[in-house]
Amino acid sequence: MSLKAPSRKARVRLRLTLDRIGAFLNCLARTAEQLSVEAVWAVILSAAFVKWLRGRVLQPVSEGGQTLLQLAK
Repeated sequence: MSLKAPSRKARVRLRLTLDRIGAFLNCLARTAEQLSVEAVWAVILSAAFVKWLRGRVLQPVSEGGQTLLQLAK
């Protein structure tokens, strides 16, 4: 099985994607200390599922002994 090197266009897309992920993680690292663990996870999951959530943000909600994430209204 031979592997082909990615095209220039694919390399540029990959670099942009990795830069965007790095910027997100850097921003999260700067603000995470100010957030609760639940809020950090809400930010991470909101970013991970941004297309599915269509830009809406998850909000942590405690109910009983559970922490839930619901969509912000």
